[in-house]
Amino acid sequence: PRAVVTSCAGCFFAFKRVFPHLGVTLPVKMLHTSMLFDELVRNGELTLHGVEGDVMWHDPCDLGRHCGVYEPPRRVLRAVPGMNLLEPGLNREHAVCCGAGGGLWAINEGLTASVSRQKVEEAIPAGVDGVVTGCPTCLLSLRGAAAAWRPGLGVHDLSEFLLRCI
Repeated sequence: PRAVVTSCAGCFFAFKRVFPHLGVTLPVKMLHTSMLFDELVRNGELTLHGVEGDVMWHDPCDLGRHCGVYEPPRRVLRAVPGMNLLEPGLNREHAVCCGAGGGLWAINEGLTASVSRQKVEEAIPAGVDGVVTGCPTCLLSLRGAAAAWRPGLGVHDLSEFLLRCI
């Protein structure tokens, strides 16, 4: 079957939930990159090599709460030999937002900075080497906050992170 694959949680949400709500039926299967990578790893079509360290998956609001995609990215990250997947206290449907979703940073940059700072200071476990996410908005928001308040904390898109593992 034909599919559209996106690494953007917001685009996935729009194609998967908003378009059907508007009466638009797409003639293709919609996948987020985490779902594609999960399928490839589970079918033995993608072999991942070891990366040492502790990482945390950040649940993007549009991918997680709005579309219910929680396990595929976690299964992919758990498949990386030598890597330890840590969870923040609030995750999945209770995950703390990155602070920039819904275009908030265009409307209230100060609020975005405050929320993203809180995320990197409080919600990301101490000692974690990096945060992996599946949303370009989260990526930019968390990278900016990490650079300002937690230097050395790597923030990566799932595709970018997996590139180091193949």
